[in-house]
This record gives sequence, C-alpha cells and structure tokens, in this order.
Amino acid sequence: ANFPARAVVTVNDGVAAASASDGCETPFVNAAEVAGKVALIDRGTCAFAIKVKNAQLNGAVGVIVANNAAGVQTMGNAAPPITDIS
Repeated sequence: ANFPARAVVTVNDGVAAASASDGCETPFVNAAEVAGKVALIDRGTCAFAIKVKNAQLNGAVGVIVANNAAGVQTMGNAAPPITDIS
C-alpha cells in the first residue's frame, strides 16, 4: 500500500499540563494538519472515547492511541457513553 507523506499526525491540543498530545481538549491547535489524516494521541488524562471524539471533531479519519507509560495497559472507557463516533 502507498500512503501519503505525513498520513499520521501527532495531535496538539494546546494544553501542556499533562501532555499536549493527549487529545483531551478541542479544538486542536493543529486541526488543519490533523484533518483528513490519522491522529496519533497519547493515552492518559481522559477517556479513550473523548480522545477519539475530539479527533473526529478535528477532522481525523482514524486514531492511533500510543502507550506513553511503562507496563501493560488495556483500553477501557469509564466515561459516559459517546454514541456518535463514526
């Protein structure tokens, strides 16, 4: 398969308190760069569904959640359900 250059873009939500790339705040500072691409988001700080929904709101076509902490992690979601992620 051929993928365009920069098909995956690390998000920048503009809040560096925990990680500017955790995708917990929207709009993303680099929303124009994320639009139409796969968003790379660090795990932590907020629920996975929030990260994915925020990426969708900023135009991402997919999401990769990167484990930025040592050890085995599982993906779960304790946040209220978000049912409109497409």
